[in-house]
Amino acid sequence: MVHLTCSCLNIRLHVRETVEALVPRVTGLTSTETLHSFFSKGACLATLSLGGITEGQKFLVRTSLIGNWVIHECLNCHLLTHACHAVNGSVAVSTHLINDAAKIQMLQRCEGYSPVFNMVLPTSLDNRPLPPLSPTDFNGTHLPQTEEALGAIQQQVSKFLKKAESQVESNIRAYTEQQQSALSVLQIRAKRDRQTIMRILANLQTSFEEQSEDPLDMDMDGARGFTERNDPIAIPQYKYDEDLNEIENEGIIHEEADTTLPPLVSIQSRVSQPLSMNPTQGITVGVRNLRLSSSITVPRGKSHGNTRVAHSLDAEGLFDMDGMVEANVMPPQASYHSDEEETDDSNDESLPIPGGRGRERQREMAQSVPVSVPMWQGSRARVLPEPLNNERPSDIDHMAASIQALARSVHSTSVDLFGDLPRPGKPRQPL
Repeated sequence: MVHLTCSCLNIRLHVRETVEALVPRVTGLTSTETLHSFFSKGACLATLSLGGITEGQKFLVRTSLIGNWVIHECLNCHLLTHACHAVNGSVAVSTHLINDAAKIQMLQRCEGYSPVFNMVLPTSLDNRPLPPLSPTDFNGTHLPQTEEALGAIQQQVSKFLKKAESQVESNIRAYTEQQQSALSVLQIRAKRDRQTIMRILANLQTSFEEQSEDPLDMDMDGARGFTERNDPIAIPQYKYDEDLNEIENEGIIHEEADTTLPPLVSIQSRVSQPLSMNPTQGITVGVRNLRLSSSITVPRGKSHGNTRVAHSLDAEGLFDMDGMVEANVMPPQASYHSDEEETDDSNDESLPIPGGRGRERQREMAQSVPVSVPMWQGSRARVLPEPLNNERPSDIDHMAASIQALARSVHSTSVDLFGDLPRPGKPRQPL
């Protein structure tokens, strides 16, 4: 089966013969028919298949009767395509028709092929560009064939545009559904990823909280190392004997001094030290605080009789309270106890902690809080008011003279300010 078309693809024929069987020969022609250009240039008999003959634009096809044959011509490409016998219905096709499928496909992809009319339209006529025409650009009266052709053209254009619009809407709808489906997948994935990363964050927070809690079974070395790393003032650790000697020497120095101001110790260093029941670690912390206080030089002042001094760093207030006066620290030896009172016959017991017992009897607040809490007013000694010195004048005889001088000064001042006093008026005589 062969597909035959004209040069512009306007007329198409589907025949059963093969290309090799299409031999230019038609029998039974008269002399008039033989002299016609269709038969003289080459024509052969063919049997139509189910596709038959298709004429795309019938108004571009012209027919002519030569003898018993009706010859068809394409007015677009000016090619005599085929002829039909008026009596027996046999069909003769031109040998100049295109029978190559590749060439047909090439014409369908060329620039001049119109998808609206399914044919190749010329880009120019008589080597002149085509003018833009509309259905109303025809002058004069229209022939019936022209009116019919114009109606067919408009109908084909409307049908094609409607079909194209429907196809575009279908494509848009399909693309929208596809994109919506892709968006739904992305939303589900984003929510799942959010849940995953929130779970990771919750696990990290739980892990950090567990690590931030101080274990109760921390050993002495680990606690001391943690304190040294968090202490803003790095103080080297000395041996036990050297620390004890320094404590005794500092006690002697404080005995010679009248009073000293409270040592300036960083609150941050005391807060960062972990609490421990180890007595050795308590001695180490006390020695470090004493060494820091002894390394700071402060001015000395006279002691006041009716004042009370804070006995420990933990009892210092962050601000002044009523009834409490900042005074010098009492000598350290007052809060210390001798070795005879703190120790007994056993050498394995712990060393005395400076100010340990004295503070325990005077404290009323918990000592495990990380900040210093001021002592209440009831636990401190009240400051007695100083006696007023009501001294009598040594010389009583001068009191009168002083009063007179004061009166004269007041009189002179009043005259300067308000002028002379009015003169007493004469009594009026009765009428």
